[in-house]
Amino acid sequence: MPYYTAYEKRYAALYAQGVQYWTAHPEELRVLREAVEVFLEKCPLQTATTRHFIEFGCGEGYVGELLVSQGYRYTGIDLAASAIEKARERLKQFGDQVELLVADILDLSSLPSATFDAGIDMGCLHMLVVDADRYRYLQNANRVLKPGAQMLFREAYRSDVPAEIVENYEAWVKRTGVDVETPQVREAWQNGRGIEVHLPCFAARARNAEQYQQEMEEVGFEFLWSQISKDGLGMSFHVRKV
Repeated sequence: MPYYTAYEKRYAALYAQGVQYWTAHPEELRVLREAVEVFLEKCPLQTATTRHFIEFGCGEGYVGELLVSQGYRYTGIDLAASAIEKARERLKQFGDQVELLVADILDLSSLPSATFDAGIDMGCLHMLVVDADRYRYLQNANRVLKPGAQMLFREAYRSDVPAEIVENYEAWVKRTGVDVETPQVREAWQNGRGIEVHLPCFAARARNAEQYQQEMEEVGFEFLWSQISKDGLGMSFHVRKV
């Protein structure tokens, strides 16, 4: 199985420990909400309530709920079936305004080209480690968006990450020393309080602003705007399909 399927293991382990949602901490939800709000302010779709968004790596559907509650159509894609099931529960009230798909973002051949008016990725790209995987995903995202469509990314950020080519996941893990075997002790949020959970590990590859911009431009996106988070660990940026 591809290395990035580790997220399904994480969701399944989380729910088995009695937690309802992984994305639930008030501060994390605030950050997601504000990133979407800024995007809608800058993107010329804010009054076009029939427009169609696609979210890559949609998880449990929190961003989808923000969008459809404002009248947008929404398609969410995630490899983790457990998370998609949670998203279906969250969004079932919106009926045919929503479509949720269990799919691999490296293979979106079932989606027609030039279909969506805008795209969102809230931490999906940085879960792909290998250069070829990242390129293929971004190509797919570019293909399914309409010409001129804008897309929001919010990814892990590191100012000091070296410029390098990553051709093989196993070699990258060995070289960087990332521990992807030992379960992590993490804090989940439920019923207004944090609770300790034990979750499978996964790899993530942060990049700096210049590297993200280069990736976008290589597949045909125009880099429009970016902002690094106050803690220096995240970066939001907007791009447009040329």
